[in-house]
Amino acid sequence: MTHNVDYHFHPNLPKGKKRAIKKCQKIWASYVKQNINTVIVTEHNFKNPERAFRLMKETKPEHCNVFPGMEHVTEEGIDVLIFHRDDSIYRCNELAPFGLTLDETIKITEQNNYACCLAHPYSLAKSSAIKRLGHEKYFEYLNKICAVEISNSSFNNLINIVEKPFMKRIFKKKLSDIHNTKKLPESDYPEKIKFLAVGSDAHHPKEIGTFCTIKSNGDDLYEQIISNISPFITEKIFKKTDIRLLAISAYITFFEFIKKRKALKKIKRKWKLLS
Repeated sequence: MTHNVDYHFHPNLPKGKKRAIKKCQKIWASYVKQNINTVIVTEHNFKNPERAFRLMKETKPEHCNVFPGMEHVTEEGIDVLIFHRDDSIYRCNELAPFGLTLDETIKITEQNNYACCLAHPYSLAKSSAIKRLGHEKYFEYLNKICAVEISNSSFNNLINIVEKPFMKRIFKKKLSDIHNTKKLPESDYPEKIKFLAVGSDAHHPKEIGTFCTIKSNGDDLYEQIISNISPFITEKIFKKTDIRLLAISAYITFFEFIKKRKALKKIKRKWKLLS
């Protein structure tokens, strides 16, 4: 059997259960339409990833697979994808936002046998590993984790605008980072690879469409996902920029920024009380 896998996805669910379930059904409809049958739910760990997974599992079509995970933000502000074969990952209290350094995060994932990889190392966001650490430190941590996201389509709806001739001159460096996010240079792969992740990083059903194909030989699917070292990539392509979707994405990004700031303030108050 062939499994088309999205390693990086955000349900971005509304608060009300009925609306959240309806959103999950739309998400699954989009996945089925794109012929994607395996999803790792990696909601931000400051946005209740357990609820996101639970509702995605509850609404899952019978022929699809879903695995629990999160996009964990470390004390340094670096994004790391962490996932597991079962939802015991959500009972690991240490994986609170900004609660662990990157070193501590790696140790916790090793102790609990969680899968872990560095997300979008070149992302325009400040949470990308290369921006936070610089190349030398990036490789130091990369070769401890031995896994990285090599394809992320979070900017695929934006790229048509940024590649216009007059924009290229203004955003030359950012355009380079966007291309490196879409396709990570092989020179930025780990020396010894555990697995290579491919993710849509979708926050809206219309952004779904990037995945990698794993041909199952009947073995444990999860084990194949965490040992996939040569993924065949299918990328979501926007023939032209969807302006409405771009506005929605900007709105989502802004409110995620607010939630992230609140989570950081909360942990800082906790540190202050403990000091």
